[in-house]
Amino acid sequence: MSRPTGLKRLRKVGMIRRVESSEDQESLAVTTAVTTTTTTRLKARGIVVPDPNQITFDEQIIRDIQAKLDAELIEEQKLTRKQEEEANIALIESWENIQAMMEADRLLAERLQSRKERK
Repeated sequence: MSRPTGLKRLRKVGMIRRVESSEDQESLAVTTAVTTTTTTRLKARGIVVPDPNQITFDEQIIRDIQAKLDAELIEEQKLTRKQEEEANIALIESWENIQAMMEADRLLAERLQSRKERK
């Protein structure tokens, strides 16, 4: 007696799954039919309906131009950074030269002072 009851339960579960999956397919088919019908009606009226999955030629040109502009901007930023680094290096070298000259002047002043004191 327990076997048929178990089989009935399995059969019910299988039927429920089939019903759920067929409902999913029907809803997808209803949705697709509505979209197709709407598109067909608009085309019949002479209204151009672009395919949302298709990239138009103009959009591709815009993307290409944008990519080129982005690449140029990146290149310009690299050049600017390089120029700033070179300017900083030149400034540091200039500062170091000034410091070296000041140190040389100090040492010279000390030598002169020590000669005056010896006389």
